[in-house]
Amino acid sequence: MIVDPRVARRKFDRDAQPILEDPGAFGALGMRLIAAAYPNLRVALAWPQRQLEIPLELRAEDWDYRPPSASWVQEDGSSWDGPVPSTNGFQAGDATHEPWLCFPGCLEFHEWAGHHTDLWWPKRHQEALRLLGFLQNAAAVLRRTP
Repeated sequence: MIVDPRVARRKFDRDAQPILEDPGAFGALGMRLIAAAYPNLRVALAWPQRQLEIPLELRAEDWDYRPPSASWVQEDGSSWDGPVPSTNGFQAGDATHEPWLCFPGCLEFHEWAGHHTDLWWPKRHQEALRLLGFLQNAAAVLRRTP
């Protein structure tokens, strides 16, 4: 942990507040809130082409000094064992890596060697890359994914 946990929690709680206050508005965007308690924000994302929901968890221990890590999980937070998308920025993984999301705003994207020049720090205040903006983007892409 890099950031004082009290500071990270305060920022996390502030940024997660809109989905706690109005989960229905986010439901209309294909996001169903499962849990939001620092440092984890877990939502189920609709995948209409597969008639499925996939829970996605953001882990943001060092929010917002570092972007959150994102991973597919079960609703209880355990490892996801169902199908995952593998296009449009969704990486299915391989024998050595779990499935991951290649989207600006998540740790895996910004730490990947191919994106070493796409730094988080100068972009961290962009609403589209913050917790809920990131989830809205992932949900929108998943809704279009075959």
